[in-house]
Amino acid sequence: MRLELSKQGVSRYVITVSEGATEPERTAADELGRYLRLATGAAFPVVREEEAAADGLRIAVGHSGLYGRLFPEEPLDALDSDTIVIRTAGEQLILAGGRPRGTMYAVYTFLEQYAGIRWWTPTDIDVPAAPDLAVEPADTMYAPPFRIREVFSRAIRLTADELRELDGGDSRGIVPEEGRFAATGKLGGFFNVVPDRFGGHYDLLGEAHTFEKIMPPSAYFAAHPEWFGEMAGRREVYQLCLTNEAMRRQFIANTLGWLGNHPGTICVSVSQNDYPEHCTCERCSAAIRELGSPTDLLLHFLNEVADAVERDYPGTVVETLAYQWTRKPPVTVRPRPNIMIRLCSIECSMNHPLDHEANRHFYDDLLGWAALTSNLYIWHYTLNAHNLAIPHPYAYGTAALLRQLSAFRVTGVFLQGDGFNLRGNFHELKAWVYAKLLWDPQQDEQALIDAFIDGYYGPAAPAIRSLWQMLHGRMRESGQYYGCFFRNLASYYDAYEKVLPQITTASWLDPADLNAAADWLDAAEAAAGGESKYAARAADCRIAFDAVRLQDEAGLRLLARQSGLPFRGPAASEEGTVERFAARAAERFADYHVEGWRFGQGYTDYLQKRHIRLLDGADGAPAVEVSGSVFTQMTSARVHFRERNRATRTVDDPASARGTAAVLAPDEVADDRALAFVHNLACFYYYRAEGRWDIRLDIRCDTALASGIVFRVQLVDILAGCIVAETPGLAEHLQAGVYRTYGLGAHSLRDGLFVRVAIADRASVAGVYLDRLLLTQVKEG
Repeated sequence: MRLELSKQGVSRYVITVSEGATEPERTAADELGRYLRLATGAAFPVVREEEAAADGLRIAVGHSGLYGRLFPEEPLDALDSDTIVIRTAGEQLILAGGRPRGTMYAVYTFLEQYAGIRWWTPTDIDVPAAPDLAVEPADTMYAPPFRIREVFSRAIRLTADELRELDGGDSRGIVPEEGRFAATGKLGGFFNVVPDRFGGHYDLLGEAHTFEKIMPPSAYFAAHPEWFGEMAGRREVYQLCLTNEAMRRQFIANTLGWLGNHPGTICVSVSQNDYPEHCTCERCSAAIRELGSPTDLLLHFLNEVADAVERDYPGTVVETLAYQWTRKPPVTVRPRPNIMIRLCSIECSMNHPLDHEANRHFYDDLLGWAALTSNLYIWHYTLNAHNLAIPHPYAYGTAALLRQLSAFRVTGVFLQGDGFNLRGNFHELKAWVYAKLLWDPQQDEQALIDAFIDGYYGPAAPAIRSLWQMLHGRMRESGQYYGCFFRNLASYYDAYEKVLPQITTASWLDPADLNAAADWLDAAEAAAGGESKYAARAADCRIAFDAVRLQDEAGLRLLARQSGLPFRGPAASEEGTVERFAARAAERFADYHVEGWRFGQGYTDYLQKRHIRLLDGADGAPAVEVSGSVFTQMTSARVHFRERNRATRTVDDPASARGTAAVLAPDEVADDRALAFVHNLACFYYYRAEGRWDIRLDIRCDTALASGIVFRVQLVDILAGCIVAETPGLAEHLQAGVYRTYGLGAHSLRDGLFVRVAIADRASVAGVYLDRLLLTQVKEG
């Protein structure tokens, strides 16, 4: 029988909740009444089940006597926490589910499927007018394949204060609430903070990389360096020495104390630090040989911790990471039943299926872990951690990935997206689609994407779809590895992360593509018209493309020049452009370029001091000028750079061409290995800078030496492991406060090619100042 919930804006139905309804069930009933009234214009009062007319029409929400009478053979108490029930019986409608979240999810599912309501973002909600709302007979009971589902997205992490800043409510009376958007997406994972009234979420004490939280180096390293990992022959704070018995005892005591300070914890993270190496001391190395692998050593340690946790806090799960040096399954050691393995796909390509050759190693590891434990959780990456601001395509194939993972019966899936920017880069679309697929991976991925584009962008949808197809078509056509470490055009090459393939924007988007994007964005804003909400949403898509041009104006100008195309701004070289961009991004909650780092004044200063400019050299040949501030300081004296790097310090210097220079001062650097500037020339290789380029650097130095080598200027090929060219900085050629040009000759630019400036003798040098690097194309013949 068809249920007529509303006829011409009038309803005969009431919403009922039982006397013993939980807080999420009461919230679900209120939400149902609110949105049905908005859709139909009819009132749907919420009443206690006992107070409803016995022969009246009702929508029973949550665990109810009506459900128990109608379906005694399928008790709701037996359902998993997120299972939903949507059933009709005659003219009665039942929306219920497992506790604590099933009923809430049933209500939101019903409102989407039957009333057409869409929560695109926390503040962008479509409620179609439906004064005549009828429901066909239904008999749905659905349990999602993953018990824990989470998307790391700014939209899902917005606080109550941020929601008030974004939108204080609209004319329909909808006031954004913290946790509602996560609940509409049926997300309740560790990183998705959802208040109890919306069903709550799974808690994880510590989140991740907790060795340094449980055993902080600030508290223990000075007195017990032997408790920390040995790397390259000396103790470092980056990891722990897992075979040190005293450290183990203290670690277990600290973990138990931590749990004692957080009563009710159901899951605690005990996981390695975010550093790609492990302890290589004699005892750890011997243990790894004996047990079979670094993973075995970690699990041997964790089993002892988990045993103590089970003894003092029964039922508490110990979560750990299978990540980097522990990603491979163990050889001999098996995890205790109360250990959850969170397998991380950080090396995977989003441009290829899980079982593609590009992802073969991870897929094999997934098979291995799935055979060892039923408590397997997947941490999958869908962001560009190196540069959040630039274009980053949607991870096509997510639906296929999740279908494969559901076949392995994994406990949960965490899709790590951009948790810092709310808008721009199609963040809104990604969060919505990823949530839908986590709930039901069998859905048509492209249909979901199309539905979002049509609904969210309205009249601008055709142009936005063309932009989307171009952007994602280029990446898919490229066939290249596409991971979560993704450089912009002129970003330096990070040899520390060479274990992962590196790609740049220029390797899949060329100037013609970027110009086409500008055309589609112009068309989208024109179609949306004026100051409409659709025009603002279309304009948000421009942020990522503007960021590319601002960050790498010189390289894009060079590419455009070589392609015979115009450079379509904005241009960082134009006064006020960067400030206007940063202000616009902040206004639209799209103001992070790296995790934890906003555009703001620091970003503005960075772009203005960065100074990579395209010039005309001799005879009209193109030249690229790179300021010293672009260089990084590498903590290694070896040709094969392995340690972390950091930005150089920029100082005012009237003697330099632009009034600023990068400085390397030995008295500010304790580690001899850090006495070097480096810059990657591969970025210009990606600009398709063909032919040979003359390489020169302008350097000055304050030194007490009267003769001999003070520093060395080198051209280094880190892939070949050799020095290609070298020019010494001789004391007898130096003049206080005066820059001198050092040439390295003409060379073809290629991947892995670095310019390096290294101090030879720290005792004799007060400071080396680097003004600029100049690359000029050599005209052959």
